[in-house]
Amino acid sequence: MDSENKISCHFKLYFWVVGFIWILTLCFVGFQYKFLFSQKILLLIMICISIVISTIAYVTTKKLLMDIILEHNRERIRIKKRLTNDINHELKTPVASMQVCLETLLSNMNLDDEKRQGMLERCYSHNQRLIKLLAAVSLLTRLEDGSKFITKEPVLINTIINDFGRRIKDYAQERKI
Repeated sequence: MDSENKISCHFKLYFWVVGFIWILTLCFVGFQYKFLFSQKILLLIMICISIVISTIAYVTTKKLLMDIILEHNRERIRIKKRLTNDINHELKTPVASMQVCLETLLSNMNLDDEKRQGMLERCYSHNQRLIKLLAAVSLLTRLEDGSKFITKEPVLINTIINDFGRRIKDYAQERKI
């Protein structure tokens, strides 16, 4: 059960319990004219018990909500650390390989052209890998940052399909297809 469902279920339970207790209390208050003095004390005790139970239910619900939020935040932090570690590992491999190739090229200036070309190609391929990795990291960052600004709205897919169909039809007629 995800966090939002847990919160929703707990709040529903809280409102049912509190509502039931207060309905019982109001029933006693509504019929108080039939009680004797000793029963009025019972009514006062019932109201006090209702207030105490309502307070306990509220505090418990609030604590559960805070626990769920903390758990959600811990999970986000754990995922972020894991992603950071994975990115770090993925970036180290091509950088280390390029470093070895470049050091070899610099320290052995008299390498034959075939070996030199092989090392340059290896550096180039690892450089391309780095570019792809950095683009993926950039995309993830933009998606995470952008999700706060994206507003969702209902879309009528039929309208989009009909509009696209009209454009294709116009295009086909222009090209005499």
